[in-house]
Amino acid sequence: MLPSPIAHSVHVPLLSPDGDNRRLREVCADVETLFFSQLLREMRASIPDDGLIPHGEGETLFQEMLDGEYAKVIARSSPTGLAAMLYRQLTASDAPSAGKKVELFSAQG
Repeated sequence: MLPSPIAHSVHVPLLSPDGDNRRLREVCADVETLFFSQLLREMRASIPDDGLIPHGEGETLFQEMLDGEYAKVIARSSPTGLAAMLYRQLTASDAPSAGKKVELFSAQG
């Protein structure tokens, strides 16, 4: 049986009251990088392995690191604008600002 999600509140320090949201921009860029990293991982997992050439642990580690670097480059070139969209959404007037609490869910039972 899966544990039920439990809601809890956390302090959001990403939006500063003086309007300097550099940290928020960095986090939005990191989220975009994470998105592309996961996308590349799933794309690579969809390629069937015929077993002709054996793959070692080192190759797997190298491939994961290379995919991470690819994700950073793709996110920096920003073809989707995901980071910019997130930033606009989070800095909108109805978004949580500094000092407000945000409800998060965790899978703790």
